[in-house]
Amino acid sequence: MKSILNHKSFSRSTFFACALLVASTATALGTTINHPSDGYTSVQAAVNAAGCGGTVYLAAGTYNERILLTCGSRLIGAGVGQTIIDGTNLTDPNGAPVIGLGNHPFVVFPFTQDYELANLTVRAGVNTTPQGVATGWSSNVSIHDLEITGFSTGLAIDLSFQDKIHDVSIVGAGPTLGRCIYVRERDVFETYLTDGHMSSQEFHHNALSNCNIGLELQNSLGAVIQHNRVERTSVGVRLFGVGQTDVQQNFIANSSVAGIVMSNSEAATIHHNTLCSNATAVRYSQSVESRFGFAPSTNNLVHHNTFGLNGAGIVILDTLLGQGNRDFQNNTNASVCQ
Repeated sequence: MKSILNHKSFSRSTFFACALLVASTATALGTTINHPSDGYTSVQAAVNAAGCGGTVYLAAGTYNERILLTCGSRLIGAGVGQTIIDGTNLTDPNGAPVIGLGNHPFVVFPFTQDYELANLTVRAGVNTTPQGVATGWSSNVSIHDLEITGFSTGLAIDLSFQDKIHDVSIVGAGPTLGRCIYVRERDVFETYLTDGHMSSQEFHHNALSNCNIGLELQNSLGAVIQHNRVERTSVGVRLFGVGQTDVQQNFIANSSVAGIVMSNSEAATIHHNTLCSNATAVRYSQSVESRFGFAPSTNNLVHHNTFGLNGAGIVILDTLLGQGNRDFQNNTNASVCQ
């Protein structure tokens, strides 16, 4: 196992240590386990026994433990509000999540694939870790029908592609804290990604609120963000060093800075969204010469959106703004905010 960063401080993190434990003990392949009826002492023990390709069906109840899936498996609850993973006292100095899929994002691991997390609630508590759910070194991740409440970062996606995040409700720790969904880049690992980018990520029918940023997308190519509801944030959706992002049919409201912010965004299409009661509907923020290989914001199209009761419509603050950015056929209609 090769490490690029000095990870002495991370080697003691629960996420990293437990990841190694799970990888070494999960020897069964494709087993289906019902917990707790099958007699395992913990959810983690059930996950280990299910192994790569396995499924754990988690009965209704409250479970106070950290859970790590490190090789393509499924954790399925009995329903939102019925199966509850409680983060109380699950502290970690390095911010290990309550539920982790894949491996630690600060150390080089092989990519693993085919994860599913669904039908449960993940909630923060006293002395909780800052992250609810996180992925790393993963692909083909399906996270759906989930509730995540009270974390400064609800869902963190690191070094991952072909992710489908849908029907997830995230309520953050406060409108000036963290991100509801954070697709974040570790610069040092870009060479491990195809063409240096994450790609083919989908976010739809999610409800995101009470976070500093509802959804922040970094170093991603070809993402689709659609049919989401984002409210009570500083920034609803932030596109930072991305290409060919499709942002459509979202409702974004009550953002104290802007509904949608772009910097180093290439060829995004922002269309058929409703932006309501934001300080600014759409803002081009300052780009740099290159971020994750993307030039200053270029060839972005903002069209057929409805603006209602925003302090401003489209604001350009990017002194390096590139060519080909256009806005057309947007309309103002205050009644959409009622």
